Amino acid sequence: MIDASWNRISTVDGSVGMREVSRIHLNNNQLTDLDWVTAFPKLQRLHVDDNRIKVLSLPPKAPKLLGLSIAHQSLAADERFTVTKAAMALLGETLEDLDVSELRLEDVNFVSELPRLKSLTADGNAVKDANGLSALVLLKELTKVSLLDNPLARERQFMEQVAVLCAELEQLNGQAMTPTQREFMRKLARRREVRKRSPAKPAAIRVATAHYAQLRVSGKHQERTPRSPRLL
Repeated sequence: MIDASWNRISTVDGSVGMREVSRIHLNNNQLTDLDWVTAFPKLQRLHVDDNRIKVLSLPPKAPKLLGLSIAHQSLAADERFTVTKAAMALLGETLEDLDVSELRLEDVNFVSELPRLKSLTADGNAVKDANGLSALVLLKELTKVSLLDNPLARERQFMEQVAVLCAELEQLNGQAMTPTQREFMRKLARRREVRKRSPAKPAAIRVATAHYAQLRVSGKHQERTPRSPRLL
């Protein structure tokens, strides 16, 4: 393993004897790209948090990564972090763990190209609704999801929405989720959907129905039977 964090490194050169390295930590440096990863053909896990990378791009001969942490890059106020389709295609062959926290992301649907992904951390982004997570339904091996400090995570139905998308979810925002809890969340989401699709009664009808029911309970409403005619 190589750990060269906090060293103001801006470029990385492959050195003799480094080709066997499988894990690299280069957090809190000044890197702007990942083109140098080809110098480490056996690299499996890469940590490059807190650098200056604006685009997640990989060279064609990039190593087969199992884990990538690229959280919290230094971006100007008007800059957005972007992910290339080519990089996702390369990572999709092997990647199991991905951390893209604090990158101002409005959605994480680029993970649709990562069928082997098991753990996704995207804390501190700008995901506002379930549309920004729709690709999660494609990830059959995904068991851990963290979306802390996203607008969506503050919504009442957040847990239900993620449980519906992730069939094998075992942990959400650091909290364990059992199969029973997962199934309960799905049923709750289905009931909400049914109620949403059912036509609502007009307000006047709802009030009249409630008033009628109240009269029946109180005994004030009685059915009248017709009287027989009086004989003179």
